[in-house]
Amino acid sequence: MLIITASPRKNSNSSAAALYAAGFSGIKYETIDINRLKMRPCAACVKCPPDNGCIYDDDASRLIKKISLEKIFIAASPVYFTGVPAPFKAFIDRNQTVWCSGRKPKKKKKGIIILTQGHTKLKYFRGAESEIRSFFAVNNIRTAAVVKLTSMDVPGAALKNSAALRRLEKAALLLREK
Repeated sequence: MLIITASPRKNSNSSAAALYAAGFSGIKYETIDINRLKMRPCAACVKCPPDNGCIYDDDASRLIKKISLEKIFIAASPVYFTGVPAPFKAFIDRNQTVWCSGRKPKKKKKGIIILTQGHTKLKYFRGAESEIRSFFAVNNIRTAAVVKLTSMDVPGAALKNSAALRRLEKAALLLREK
């Protein structure tokens, strides 16, 4: 399993929730912190269609390759102004090369999305959820569950909320199903 975390904060609620779900699933995992990657944003150079790949050979290109080989995913992100943080959005944009190739991976893939925000209104999750669902769809990853955690401004809140933990456990079990 590959976990992609997007919070720039150490010990963030979204990262803690992802690690909790992964541990509960019992599936061996690797974590990639999108903020630690050295990558350039998409230049809209129009050179990727259909098989040219990207003009940049950086960590984003390597992660896209890794995603093509993996079968199970967790994408965990805080919500910033209704979207994902800028480094994660830049990475999602770099998946234009996958979109332009027109090739869908043959492996059955699935993943869960974990989103955290300080606000309590669920409507503020829409943008971030849409961005990650699109990233999953381009990479032929079926979204098995979306876990939305509110009131997550306080560090450690995700792991102190029993209702949140139950939702994470339920989502984690979906990753184990065939």
